[in-house]
Amino acid sequence: MRKRAISILGGRAGNAGSGTLALAEAVGAELARRGYGVVSGGDGGVAEAANRGCRAAGGETLALLKWNRLDDCGPEITWSLPTSLDLARSNVLNWAGDGAIAFEGRYGTLGEIALALDTARPLIVLGEQPFLDPRALDAPNCRAFPDPQPGDAAEIVDALEALIAAVTPPPVRPGAALFHSDLAAERGVGLRRAVPEDLALFRQAFTDPAVQEWWDLPATDEALARFQHERCLVITEAGRPVGFLEYRADTAPGADHLELDLVVAAPQDRGRGIGSAALTRFAAAAFAAGHHRITAMSGPSDTRATRCFERSGFRRVGVLRSYRHHQDALLFELVADDLTVSQVDDASAQRRSPERLALDLAVRREVFGDAASIQVPDQDVAAWREFAEFLRCGRPIEVTGGAQWPAYPKPDKGPALWYSAGVESTYVKAVLEEQGIKPTLLDIADFDLFKGPDRRIGQVHFLCASIAASLGYGPIYLGMERADLMLGASEFMRGYTERHPYFADWWSRYQPEHQVITLVGGMHKEEIISWLHERGIGVTGTCDNAIPGRAWCGDCYKCFEAFYTAKPVGIDLGIPLTRAAFDRYHVEYRRFVDSEFTDNYNNAYQHYVRLQITYGPIFDPDVDCQDDAS
Repeated sequence: MRKRAISILGGRAGNAGSGTLALAEAVGAELARRGYGVVSGGDGGVAEAANRGCRAAGGETLALLKWNRLDDCGPEITWSLPTSLDLARSNVLNWAGDGAIAFEGRYGTLGEIALALDTARPLIVLGEQPFLDPRALDAPNCRAFPDPQPGDAAEIVDALEALIAAVTPPPVRPGAALFHSDLAAERGVGLRRAVPEDLALFRQAFTDPAVQEWWDLPATDEALARFQHERCLVITEAGRPVGFLEYRADTAPGADHLELDLVVAAPQDRGRGIGSAALTRFAAAAFAAGHHRITAMSGPSDTRATRCFERSGFRRVGVLRSYRHHQDALLFELVADDLTVSQVDDASAQRRSPERLALDLAVRREVFGDAASIQVPDQDVAAWREFAEFLRCGRPIEVTGGAQWPAYPKPDKGPALWYSAGVESTYVKAVLEEQGIKPTLLDIADFDLFKGPDRRIGQVHFLCASIAASLGYGPIYLGMERADLMLGASEFMRGYTERHPYFADWWSRYQPEHQVITLVGGMHKEEIISWLHERGIGVTGTCDNAIPGRAWCGDCYKCFEAFYTAKPVGIDLGIPLTRAAFDRYHVEYRRFVDSEFTDNYNNAYQHYVRLQITYGPIFDPDVDCQDDAS
């Protein structure tokens, strides 16, 4: 059985009066009578007196020496341990005992008391501490005796034993790493300890303006050396270092809470799901270690960070005003019940259900192409004939049965939401949270299929539905247009079918176990923005050129659309709309109108006609535009 010991803190010879030394000797003796050893710095003064009392009563003593000489201690020491740590040996002393007793001292004692308070160690503070604010001692792990006497030794040790029994040791040592070996992940994303060779990775991260905007740290070797500690984990993809995650423990009693920062170093690696995969691995390990809550922060305009956190199950719970560089910060938190462990493999759905997914996509290509006929399973003939004939808008195609296709897997992974942090998906996520539904958040950036030829025909919604079905999700939530979207009577305009609620209905009849649900089919986009605004939920959109710290570039079509959707309902999204963007997209809008709505090469332009009919004129470039997006 391990022998118990108490750490003794206090002044060296000359920093403690005779009354304090007599008290220390009495306390040392009382500890020995109760079976405790004494651990101290062995520097004379309080330590010497406590050790002397302990030895006289038959106890054992250990001196943690500053330097490397075994004999730097007196005859009252049973064991000496040269640490060569100088002042840093205080950290060892803090953890070496079951609790600590602090006597009068000066700056060194003050630092040791602060360390014990900060790490929630059971602590007794005796006598006057002129350099310490008394309010600091009002902590559940601490008790103070303002005017102790040698005759109070038994009462002092009683109080310490009560604290030792009441203070629960943290499940993971504050300051210690959660991980003792590399953690691999299914999609090739892992976590490992930082090593000196990672300095180039940190230098790359902190020379990126997007990182510097949030985290202002000079990219010097001296500054970056701060990351060489056990609570900094390097994120790897297939063994290649791509970023890092640094965390801190809140040591308040009962907190079991971690705070973290996460950075993906290279711009080309952001938005690929690496950060969310690393967060999922980290959170699973943290919760397994006994922690119950993780928090993180990001800039209010950093849409990628928002998506990263939310896809891992983090919830946005507030705003810290003027937090970093005088800018606000979004606060996210994750508790164990919110953790979303995505079963996505290596960002490619083909590994899960390659046959059915590939067959559905192959037939879809033929429908959009020039095939005269397609063959599908007998039970699917009616569904594919309806879909193909509607898309082709009169161009003939024959749909026959007889094909033998495997089924999609059962929806045993529960609901999924394709989440982009845009208006529609943000609304759907908020509504589901109000209903107590916690879907897995999927992002098209994680799937190679969205980079291939299937993305260049139709809309993304068919790919979203088929990928989620192939992964075993159901139901599948998607943001879509309103039910009154004009699909028109041409193949080009019917190409928008997959973003129409009609597609959700068709797919749900085609694959009833993996039905697609849209919650926005009855709402106009400005109504969704108003709903989110009323609840204090930020609208960041999916700007084509967003960077950390700036959600809207002001110069792409998505910025133009968001600006003129929010304007009629009096909501300012903070979009720095440029005159160049206005001229570019307003000309296309006028072309649509002047053609009497026949030249509908972009279905979105009908949206502005309805807005102006409903709310009155909305275009005023002299008021709306800025000279540039800076």
